[in-house]
Amino acid sequence: MYRYLENHRHKISNILETKTDYDWKKLAKYNRTRISFFQHERLIHLLVTLFVGLYAIISIYVTVWLRQVEFILVDILLIALFIPYVFHYYQLENAVQSLYRLDEEINKRINDADLV
Repeated sequence: MYRYLENHRHKISNILETKTDYDWKKLAKYNRTRISFFQHERLIHLLVTLFVGLYAIISIYVTVWLRQVEFILVDILLIALFIPYVFHYYQLENAVQSLYRLDEEINKRINDADLV
């Protein structure tokens, strides 16, 4: 997903850098449609990350409270799963915000074209 997002960002950036006469409204619509897909993906990843973190905290609490050594393996697995989720969500969040900045740049081009 992150690679797909980066490819989209690169494509839009190239258009903004190289084109002077372009259908900016069509590009804005296309970009906003993609942003909405990425926002949905980001929301799903946020929920998954939060629930894995919550389950890790509950599992650690149960391990400490019940003093069961057998649950330590579950704790380690949940923490090992939670850390990559946090990094992936971080990348996804930053990439989507970069698309917002590209959308602002497209809007400037639309406004400039309307003034001419």
